[in-house]
Amino acid sequence: MFNSNPFYRTYNSPYNPDRAQAIAAQRAKRAQWLPDEYDDGDFDDHGYNMLSPRERAYLDAHRRQVLMEQERNRQRELEIQKRAEEERRWQDALDRRQKEDEIARRKLQEEKEKRRQGQNLRPHSRSRSPSRQIPIHDSHPPASSEKPPSPEQRPLHDSEMHQQAATKIQQCFRTHRSLQSIQDIHSQFETLRSEFIYPSIITFQEPSSSNTIDVPSSSITPSDDVNIDSSSSFPKLAFNSTNYNLHAYNESLEKLLVKLDGVESWGDTDVRTKRRSVVKSIEKEQGRVDRFCQDVWLKHIQDKKADVEPVNNVNPDKDML
Repeated sequence: MFNSNPFYRTYNSPYNPDRAQAIAAQRAKRAQWLPDEYDDGDFDDHGYNMLSPRERAYLDAHRRQVLMEQERNRQRELEIQKRAEEERRWQDALDRRQKEDEIARRKLQEEKEKRRQGQNLRPHSRSRSPSRQIPIHDSHPPASSEKPPSPEQRPLHDSEMHQQAATKIQQCFRTHRSLQSIQDIHSQFETLRSEFIYPSIITFQEPSSSNTIDVPSSSITPSDDVNIDSSSSFPKLAFNSTNYNLHAYNESLEKLLVKLDGVESWGDTDVRTKRRSVVKSIEKEQGRVDRFCQDVWLKHIQDKKADVEPVNNVNPDKDML
């Protein structure tokens, strides 16, 4: 009447945790002590099917835990075996290297011993005593045809030759740099001269007063004759916006002359000649500008006199009539 199977229970029987733990422990021992045993699983499957869902979950969790523990043990054993294998290989390599070093040391010791024995067996050569020569002094020694080298003909040491070469290279470099600076200044001068345009009106300052006079200069052509007439004087240029281009041009030319004065010649003739030529060109351009201003003023004076003379030459008798 009553079923003798311990896993049998009725549908409404309550959950029995003790029985689930007993079954899990039985399965764990079975897997631990009999891992390779063939089991058809009829009884276990029948008992497993008779368990409740909670008992099955507990049993499955316990089974997974046992399997994980077995896997960890297996991995640990593999790691231990791997380390042991690596240590064995390292020890073998160390022993092999020590043996090779010992063999090389023995060979070196044998070579030293052979060399020492060869030196001991080598016969000692008898050294001959040098023959003693008696010097013969001549009362009239022959005059030597060789003359002592003069200080100018003495061979120079390497340090002196290097010093002379360095000095020559430095001199060439300085000369080239000075010539390049002069060429740059000359290029700047040519650019200024080509871009400068003479003004159509020049403002002069009257000598006797602070008044200014605007004089047209369009009728005057710049002359290549830079000699200024010393007999006739002309007033100074006024500092205003009309004469701005003239003052700026003169100032730029003065700056170029200052730059040329700062160029070193280093005793080179080419540098001096080139610098003197550029200085003369700039000074000639300055004289050309001054001559233009003087011609403008003289033209203004002549026109003013021409306007006054017809008035003075009028006949007074005609005025009385």
